[in-house]
Amino acid sequence: MFMKNWLCIIVLVFLICGCGLGTDKKSKLAIATTEITSNDYLDNFNKANFKIIEIDSFKNFSALLNEMKKLSCSKKIIGLNFKDNDTVFKLTGLANCPTNDQINCYFRRNVLIVKNDSLKNISGDLSKLVHIKNLDSEILKIKAKDHNYYYNTDTLKPALIHLHIQDNYPIAKTKEVLKQIVTRFKKDTTLFNYNILFEDFSHLDIPAPPPPTELKGVHIN
Repeated sequence: MFMKNWLCIIVLVFLICGCGLGTDKKSKLAIATTEITSNDYLDNFNKANFKIIEIDSFKNFSALLNEMKKLSCSKKIIGLNFKDNDTVFKLTGLANCPTNDQINCYFRRNVLIVKNDSLKNISGDLSKLVHIKNLDSEILKIKAKDHNYYYNTDTLKPALIHLHIQDNYPIAKTKEVLKQIVTRFKKDTTLFNYNILFEDFSHLDIPAPPPPTELKGVHIN
């Protein structure tokens, strides 16, 4: 009888420990599979021409952009995945095909320009650069201006984010910037749609046009 009781106790201990380990594994799995996914990614995921790129497999922004250009030339919709700590981020990206003579035009957009981790809001102060972590305050500035909405509606025009990151930064910098963008737009379901255009130059490096010169006999006020 004594041995039987001890046997029952041992079995019970193993069951308790086993359940505890199982629960712990499940919790770790749940943490590891946390996802933040853009709406555009979800909308295009099941399309036949949707192609996913794993950002973590590239050393820097240029290497990633070269692959995106190839897919763009093949008329693919580009999905981008990357992992940061225990979170997987999923979004879409645009890149212009270098062999395509057509010029892509993006009209009626709220334009943001990002170089490395610096951000300029075209709807705000054109002389001011802010850190990408201040994206939230720049979005609030966009939402505060009537001309950033479609005429006579409360719907914001979509955002176009021009993105360029220099080669001296590792791919971690690209991930840092994309994380800020995806997280900010995802946390507010009322926010406008957005696209990220990956480019091999920065619009911030394009010099402003010179001031108009006075023509002889003509004075410009």
